[in-house]
Amino acid sequence: MKRIRALSFAFAALTGFAAGLPLTIHADDTEIYVGNRAFSEGIRPNILLILDSSGSMSANDGQDLDRLDRVKVALNAILDEVNDVNIGLARFHTPGGPILFPVSYVDADAQDVELGLIPEVNQRVVGIENDAEQLGIETEIDSPQLEMTETQSFGGETSVVLSIQAASDDAAESPAGAVDTTASAMECCANVNGLRFQNVPIPANAPILNARLEFVANAVGDTATNMTFRGHAIADSPSFAAAANNISSRATTAASVKWNGVPEWAQPGDRFRSPNLKSIIQEIVGTPGGALTGWAAGNALSVLFSGNGDRQARTFDYSGGPAQAAQLYVDYGDPATSSGKQTIGLRFEDVRIPQGQGIKSAVLEFVPVEDGSGAVKLEIKGQNSDDSPAFAETNNNISSRPTTLNSVQWNAPAGEWREGIAQTSPDLTAIVQEIVDRPGWCGGNALTFVISDQVSGGPRNTASFDGDPSLAPLLRIDFDTTQPPGPGGGCTVQEVSARPSLDVDDVNQNVSDLALDTPNTIVQMDANKANGLRFQGVEVPA
Repeated sequence: MKRIRALSFAFAALTGFAAGLPLTIHADDTEIYVGNRAFSEGIRPNILLILDSSGSMSANDGQDLDRLDRVKVALNAILDEVNDVNIGLARFHTPGGPILFPVSYVDADAQDVELGLIPEVNQRVVGIENDAEQLGIETEIDSPQLEMTETQSFGGETSVVLSIQAASDDAAESPAGAVDTTASAMECCANVNGLRFQNVPIPANAPILNARLEFVANAVGDTATNMTFRGHAIADSPSFAAAANNISSRATTAASVKWNGVPEWAQPGDRFRSPNLKSIIQEIVGTPGGALTGWAAGNALSVLFSGNGDRQARTFDYSGGPAQAAQLYVDYGDPATSSGKQTIGLRFEDVRIPQGQGIKSAVLEFVPVEDGSGAVKLEIKGQNSDDSPAFAETNNNISSRPTTLNSVQWNAPAGEWREGIAQTSPDLTAIVQEIVDRPGWCGGNALTFVISDQVSGGPRNTASFDGDPSLAPLLRIDFDTTQPPGPGGGCTVQEVSARPSLDVDDVNQNVSDLALDTPNTIVQMDANKANGLRFQGVEVPA
């Protein structure tokens, strides 16, 4: 086990301990101390991360994640990128501060059994445009999860727009359980809300390609807001009623979708669309062998949502008319015709492998969002490109890319595919080697993998950047440091850093009288000042 993985495990134990603590709101407790000593070549700095696990870390501060979970996101990002340091983990809490993992070389193996094998790339997918799905010809870049085995049968694509048909089809339930079906607006986050759509023409088991809610803003909303959507887990959802807990008591789908960082609703009357809710709608209309059965075209479905923050959306009872109520836009395929395979793309930016560098190992790491079932077979290839571009929502944006001659088959056994337990692909060394051996490759370019579904007997769904950046797919590559770069000179991007080291290396100058101020304590960025910064010893080759 790599030490960075052991550190992640130690942190997971820490967060599990803190989750059971009582909620107490205190002032911010997290402090960062930064030294200014320069390190000599060959000397690795020692870093001990001391994390607060007191009750105050359970506070949300108006955000979707509590403080400890936000620290977890930051820590995982640090551990994915850091190298060539000694690092450890401790807990700061009464009584005492136990060491959870000792300070040790982060690039070494936790059991000291992989001597000389140093991970040079540990990089997650970063950015909405860097992981994508393609079913048939349609590409989607903002899925809250990546569905690697969504083999569906479909021919033509049909689009429908579903509207609220009655006052009892949109409703809000207060924290006390009172249900209101006649309000002119619903508050997304103070209440649990329900939207019911009647006479849905989608056939049973039809593949859902896209599904998005569109809201009409009733008021300006600029508070930080997050929402979570689920479906009513029933084949024909009944109307809402003004009875206690009529919304919150309904069984919900296993599928859910988060809308984190809802954009500002700047003007009443503006329209806003949710993230893709296709996984929720698919669960309701069914899949062959799925848990929910009984759906038929013409039935009704409901979407339920809640959150934190503040957004107000118009309802069926709004004075401007029912057309201001929420609408559901759905694209679906015909389940009776030819087959369309699922393909996903993963793009990793700034992969700093020198051109021609020997690769000892390369794997992808995924975090499942639900348990797997059935037998599957996946094929993994690389994009045969010097610097692969980001994904876009255009037809065949993944499948049209040129791929490597080398490929790897992966069965991803159902017994091992468990929610929240990281899964590692087979070794992808040959694929990565083929890409970095390209004459036009340069370290720091982007590298893309294409994963296609060959045999699908059940789900293999994994976290995406859009669903949780800290759990997005991870690329791990180990260099063969004994093999020099090949032809082309080992092109790679290199970074240097420097700071002003003397008081004469940063100065302010008055524009009016040209007087210099060298013992200044701040750089004054205003119209009456000119500033100069000088960096010594910048090690950039001529």
